[in-house]
Amino acid sequence: MPDRLPSLLLQLIVWVPPLLIGRAAGLRARHRSGRAPHIVAAISVAAWVATWVAMNRLAPPPYLPGVTHDPMTAPPEAIQALVRLTIGVVLPLCAIVAAIAFRRARAAAAVSLIASLSGCAAILGTDDTVCTTELRHGLLVTVRDSISGNGEGAGATLIARDGAYVDSLAIPAANRWMDTMPLWAAPERPGTYSVTVRKPGFADWEQRNVVIGNDRCHVIPVRLTARLRRAAMVPTARGA
Repeated sequence: MPDRLPSLLLQLIVWVPPLLIGRAAGLRARHRSGRAPHIVAAISVAAWVATWVAMNRLAPPPYLPGVTHDPMTAPPEAIQALVRLTIGVVLPLCAIVAAIAFRRARAAAAVSLIASLSGCAAILGTDDTVCTTELRHGLLVTVRDSISGNGEGAGATLIARDGAYVDSLAIPAANRWMDTMPLWAAPERPGTYSVTVRKPGFADWEQRNVVIGNDRCHVIPVRLTARLRRAAMVPTARGA
């Protein structure tokens, strides 16, 4: 709902300027002959529609095809749909509202209200979820030394189990640049996992009942920190 608020506000106010423009032109026409009020009203309505398009260009409505959640992105298909919507619906309706208001303000207000409520219902009933195509892992585990806190990802092995399903990842010990990077598992697979991290010189780290959920498009990653304890030194027997 919060991400649709700008579209709802624009939908509610889009009919207000044509209503006021038509009403003002009607009042002026009563005191002045000729077609000047009509021309001024037509130009004003066109200018308002152009402004409305510009505002929607900056924040594309969620009901347009191709719209994403990135406010800085306006895909070409969304712009084309906005142009079609403007030419086919918004501009004609604004002209009708202004024309009715020119004669009857109350009737124009009723038409504006009906159009606004219809547009708001369309926005609220639109599923604006746009799925991305990248592969997401449900499990991200950062490996650290429990005492120093230093990254210990290089040389570690991550094992994730969910019933008969097992996924694992082993990082070569030579890849020291991966010490601080998280290990990953369970690509696009929700479930309840037992997670184990192993590394030579450290005791195994384990966490059970790690629940990975998902939304309509992807899994929702769970981030864990495995704090490894160094293996206890085994005392050696001394000869007599």
